[in-house]
This record gives sequence, structure tokens and C-alpha cells, in this order.
Amino acid sequence: MGWHIVLVFSVLFLTLVQNTHSQDNVDADIARICRAAQSDCMECILAHPECTWCADRIGNAERGFRRIRCKTERENNATCNREQIQNPRNDITFPKDMNFTKREDVDLTDSSQQVIQLRPQESSLKLRKGQPQKVNVTFQRVFDYPLDLYFVMDLSNSMGDDLQRLKDFGDALVEDIVSITGNVRLGFGTFVDKVVMPFASTVPAQLKNPCINTATANTTSGTCAPVFGFRHQLPITSDGSLFRQAVADTEISGNIDSPEGGLDALMQIAVCQDKIKWRSDSLRVILYTSDATPHLAMDGKLAAILEKNDMHCHLAEGINPNLPDAVVYSKSKVMDYPSLGQLNYVFNKNKIQTIFAVTDDVYPLYENLRSVIDNANVQILARDSGNIISVIRGSYSTLSSRIQLNSQIETPDNIELKYRVSCNGAAWKENSLDCGDIGIGQEVTFQFEFVATSCPSQSGRSDEVEISSNSITDRVIFNIEYICNCDCASNLTLNTTLCSYQGNLECGICRCENGYQGSHCQCSPSAEAVVSDSNCRASESDEEICSGNGICECGVCECKENYYGDLCQCTDQFCRSDSNGICGGPNRGTCQNCNGDQKCICEDGWSIHPNTGTCSCNDNNCRSNATDTEAPLCNGNGKCECSTCACKDIFSGNLCEICEHPRCRGLDGKCGEEAIRECATCQYDNQRQTELKTDPCAKVCKNRSLETELRVALPDCSLCNGSANTDDCRLCASFNTRIHTPVTCQSSLTTSGCLATYMIVWLDAINNFKIFIRNYDETTDKCPGPTDPLLIVLPVIGGILLLGIIALILWKIIQTLRDKNEYENFLEDTKNSQWSKVRVAILNVC
Repeated sequence: MGWHIVLVFSVLFLTLVQNTHSQDNVDADIARICRAAQSDCMECILAHPECTWCADRIGNAERGFRRIRCKTERENNATCNREQIQNPRNDITFPKDMNFTKREDVDLTDSSQQVIQLRPQESSLKLRKGQPQKVNVTFQRVFDYPLDLYFVMDLSNSMGDDLQRLKDFGDALVEDIVSITGNVRLGFGTFVDKVVMPFASTVPAQLKNPCINTATANTTSGTCAPVFGFRHQLPITSDGSLFRQAVADTEISGNIDSPEGGLDALMQIAVCQDKIKWRSDSLRVILYTSDATPHLAMDGKLAAILEKNDMHCHLAEGINPNLPDAVVYSKSKVMDYPSLGQLNYVFNKNKIQTIFAVTDDVYPLYENLRSVIDNANVQILARDSGNIISVIRGSYSTLSSRIQLNSQIETPDNIELKYRVSCNGAAWKENSLDCGDIGIGQEVTFQFEFVATSCPSQSGRSDEVEISSNSITDRVIFNIEYICNCDCASNLTLNTTLCSYQGNLECGICRCENGYQGSHCQCSPSAEAVVSDSNCRASESDEEICSGNGICECGVCECKENYYGDLCQCTDQFCRSDSNGICGGPNRGTCQNCNGDQKCICEDGWSIHPNTGTCSCNDNNCRSNATDTEAPLCNGNGKCECSTCACKDIFSGNLCEICEHPRCRGLDGKCGEEAIRECATCQYDNQRQTELKTDPCAKVCKNRSLETELRVALPDCSLCNGSANTDDCRLCASFNTRIHTPVTCQSSLTTSGCLATYMIVWLDAINNFKIFIRNYDETTDKCPGPTDPLLIVLPVIGGILLLGIIALILWKIIQTLRDKNEYENFLEDTKNSQWSKVRVAILNVC
């Protein structure tokens, strides 16, 4: 149990530390905002709602921004006379806040009585820029509302049984409606459609009786009332007998197309306040009954009716010649049907709510109207309207127990408004102004939050925001004024010596006159001053003096705190930062933010991180010895990229110190590799000669760090596939075939003549070659033994002798041929010598 408590306290402590750290960051950000607003008190209080201004008088030695006046309240409390701290706050008063009307004081017969259900009725707000102001408005349902119910009925021919059912109800209908609430007044009207083609027949006989069959001149369904658009038959009245009589006197009518002109009727009922006789403090409800869909705006174009509905009252007598005494919609043939948006507007404006009692086949269409028309209630009406009383009772219960303020609130452009509601003490519902099931005496709290985002351009402007409801007459007014300057701005010290007699002291700083400048108005308006003022601008066309971060004191920029440069264009703030701090933290980099470039100047050995832009990269982190600046980066096997080694393909490790390729072993893993062959054949022969007690192969294999394994049979990886799960296949899966393809080799031993078989593979686990050697098997491996030396020497000697004999024979042949040639030459010479002697003798004789 003890460790649970420790854990809970640890979590609470860490949360507290985290929240404190987060709040410290927020406070630091606010402090920076305040310190950047040092021009005057107005700039200060508009910079942030937590900024305060110190209005202490300047000292003789003070200049420009050397004294920081705009700070947070905590900072100024430590350095400024508290009586001189300017920190205007929001203010709210309630000029009109009358108590709720008591239920027992409600006089339903007194139409002039004002029933209070919302309070306060009027609030006056003074808002400082950026500072939220919450205002609670409370609603209390005082009583069951008086009900004004206007019954408007579709009189197209298909509603004949519904009309008859209402007539059959007689007095029971009125009594049942009156029983719903103690104060009910009823009105009655009917509608068909526009009396133009193609909506209704314009044949004269059918205008008088739309149910007549013109071909036979006989009626097909009895006598029908002349067709009309909308007929207002009974103003709202408390006399139930008049309502009953109006229903009894109604006759069914008819038109041609299926949709009806009900929207025309709804518009006239809503806007003709005097003719309908709506009471000001009642719950105004229109009960709309139909079994068909309504015509919508722009349907009038089918009859060449192009004029938009003007949302005005157009009820008059004597318009329809077939109904000379009826009060009807006079613009039915002139104006188009109203749009749903227009109906929603007039319903909200005149605080009228609607009950659409429709048959089940058109119910889905009317259900969609609820997304367009506020407070619309849709009920399914029986085919003969037999359930009309239950529809009215259920709808009234829903409407009377619901309070909804209009969410389409018009606010000034510089006001942000949020709202929420708590229904009878329940949890807040954000972005809602709607509550249902509110009983008599129960309360609903609406909370509004106003934030001024800026001061109005027109000095002294005030605004009004009205909150109303489309179900009750109460409304709430918010009068808004703006706090855009400090109180000290109205308390000037004129022509004071502190301002060199050339300006007025306002909120502790000088307001210079007659062209003088400077924190003490010490710069005269001479030609040099004009020139010197240009020295404080980046260019002649630049309107900002000292980059907006200082003031020009006689041609020289005096910068705000944390700003520097000839034109105050640089600051040591607002550069990029990481978890170690701005520009990577102390001893790594410094912020040199000039003209908004957010540049970090890195210390020796540090460089800019490509992602964070801070000085968080250091090449020494890529050396095995961080203090040895001559050591190669990444051991010469890679490239240092922001404190991290990017190794070449065959190297790995934090500093590329691990080689993952055969080339690093000086071996290629081929069958002709002498070192591998010697190791494999040695292990094979050693296993064959089991009587050897020492390992003669240790030196041969370990010189190359080669690992070997003697096996009865070498693994055959060609038999493996993705689903194979044998020992050999699991072993084959460990081979890195990407670096080295396994190769099977055979090599003959010179001493025994045996044929050693082995496989060379590369294993990542040892990062080296491994040699699998098939064991010597005396039943299958036939070693021929050592070769007899005589079998080698004798053939060699024989060959040499044979070559000697062949050489002697060739020499003898060549010598014989040479001797023969010499003898023939001798004979020729001898013959020539005898002829010469004969010639001499002949010559001597002659």
C-alpha cells in the first residue's frame, strides 16, 4: 500500500513541476512582449493584457529606453512606485438588472405587463484589448406561457377527410386545445396554391368550383370552394365558438399539381402582425397541417412569376372575385414563393414557432426543415387528422419547456464572443444556447465571454450587442466601451523643464512639440536634425525609425533592451532553440538575429544542425578520442554528419569501427582461397586421423580467425523454401547471401590423396566466414594412399634417355647429310682443276 502512495505523490510532484515549468515559459514570453513595447503607455497596455506601465517621472540622467517602463505587473511592483503603475482592467456594471417576475404576480389578462425571465437586462462593459470578460445571464421560467395558436390548413382536395374530422370534433376540439394551458387564443386560415397555370386551373368554371368536371358540366366530388392562395379566416381570439364556426364554414378546394402553396401562407401569418392579432407576451405557434410537399422559392418561374418575395404583409379583401368578402393574399400571382431562409428570418424576428403536422409519406422532407428553420417541430399527422390534439399537446410541452437564445449574434469586427450554457445546474455545454425540459421555477445560466481583439479606429467609439430569443420577448443588451489608453494620459505636465521646455510630460515620458525630438526634447528641429533623423532609417523610403526597436536621439539610434546595431536591427533573442536552449545553449552558439534572419553564430567545433538550426553539431563526437582533434573522423570509414557518423556501406558502429564485409578480412571466400583451403583440408585430415591427440590446425585456422564446423553432411540450401522448418533450413537462413554467396568446394590432400568437401558461408553473427566441413567416412571416402616414387622417377629417367637417343639420331642424320654435301663439293672442285690443266697445255702448244 505504501508504494501506491509514493507513486501518487510522485505523479503529483512531476505534474506540478511540469506545470510550473510551462507557466515560467509563458511568463517569460509575456515579459518579452512587454519589454518590446516601450514607446508609450498606450502601446504598452495594448501589447498584452498582462503588461503594465510605470509612469514615474523621468530623472535628469535618463535617456530614451534606458529605463524599461513596460513590464509585467510582478516586475513593475519590484521597481516602480505602485501608485504610478498603470494597469487598467476590464470593468462591468449592470445598469438594468430587474428581478424575475414572481409567478403569483403574473396577470395573464394584462397585456401591458412586462414579465421578466432574463436578467441582467443590460450590462455595460469596458474592455481592454486581449483581456477576456465573462458575463452570466440567467433565465428563469416563470409560468406556462399564454398560447397563441394559429391553425393553417391545406385545403387541397386530398385533405377532405381531415377537414371533415375537424368539423366532427366540434366543441371538443376547442375544449381540448384550451385544456393544454390556461390561456389559449386561436386563429384559423387555409391555403391551396397560386391561382395560375400550371399550379391551378384558370378555366372560369373551375375557378369557381375546382372540383367540377368541365367535360360533363357535373361535379365529381361535390361542391368545392373557389381556388385561392392563402385565406385568413379568423384572427387570433379567445372566443372558441368563433374558431369552431370558422372550421365549420370551411369547404375543401383543389388545384392541379401535387405541391401546395403553404409557404406563402406561413409568410403572411408571420408578417401580418396586426391582422393576425398576435399578443406580445404569448408563445406564438403556427400549426401547419398538410399531406403534400410545399412549393419552394423559384418554383414561381414555372408560371413566369419572377419577383422575389418581399416579406411584407399583403392581406386584403375583395381581391378574389369568386370570394369577394374573403381576406386573401393579394400578391399571390405577383410574387414568388418565399425561401426557407426568409421564413426563418421572419419567424425569429417575430418570435414565432412552427409545428408541421404532416402525413407520414412526406414526413422525411419536413423533418429536413428543422436544419433550416429554428425551433421547427415536426409531427406525424394521422390520415384523417384524428391525432391533432395529441400533436398540439406534445408540441406545446416541448416548445414551452425549451429556451433557446439566438446564436446568430451580430458583434463588432473587433470583438470575439464565446458562449456556453448550464441547464438547471448541469455541466456546461460549450457553443450552445439551447436548453430543454425546463420546469416552472427552474433556472438556466448562459455565460458569454467577450474579448476585444483591437481598439476601434474611431476614438471613443462604443458598440452594442443584443441577445434575444425567438420564443420569449425578453432581450439582453451589452454596451461595450474600450480601454485604449492609460489614465495618466489625461494628466499632463505642460512645458516642463524635464522636457527642455519643448514638450509635455505624459505618463513619465516627454511628448515633444514644435518639431523637437529626443527623450527630453533636446534635439532642435534644425536641418541637421532632419538629416540626422534619416541616419536612423535603413533607407529614405523606410518609414521605420531604428528598425522599430528604438528611438532616434539626435541622429543616433538608442535601442530597446536586448537590441543593438547602428539601426537597432539586431537582437540576441528570437533565434531558433532546442532542448539545450537558444542556439543550442551556452558555450555552443550565440543568437545574432539581424533583420529577422534568426542566425546562430556557433563556437569553435560546433556547427548548425540542419533541422533545428541550432549549434548542436560537433565533429569531436565522431572521433574515438574526443580530445584528439587530429584523430580521423569516424575512424576514416565514414562521414561525420552533425555529430553522427554516416558509415560507408561495409562499416557500422557509432564510429564506423565495425567492418561487415569479407574484404575487411583479406579474403574473398572462393574455393581457390589458399588460407581457407589449408584450414578446411587440415580439419578434414585431422578428423580422419582420429589417433592424433593434438590439434595441428589451430595455427592454420586461427591466423585468419576462421571458424569451422565438422558435419556428417553439408546443408543443402536448395531444398529450402519459405515454409521449410528443418535444421538445415534454419541454418541456411542464417547465411548472409547478400554479402557472400555460399560456395561448396573440393580439395585433394597431398599426403593421403583423400578428397575433402567443405562449404564457405558468411555469418552476420560472427561477422566472418565460417567453414562447414563434411566428416571423413571410411565407407565412402576411398583415399588412394601416397604415390610410389619409382612410378614417378623411372618414367622421368626413361623419358630423358629416350630424348637423348632421339637427339643422337638426329645429330647423326644431320652430320651424314653435311659430310655428303662436303664430298660432292670436293668432287666438283677436282673436276674443275683437271680442265684447267688441259687448257694450259693447249695454250702452250699453240
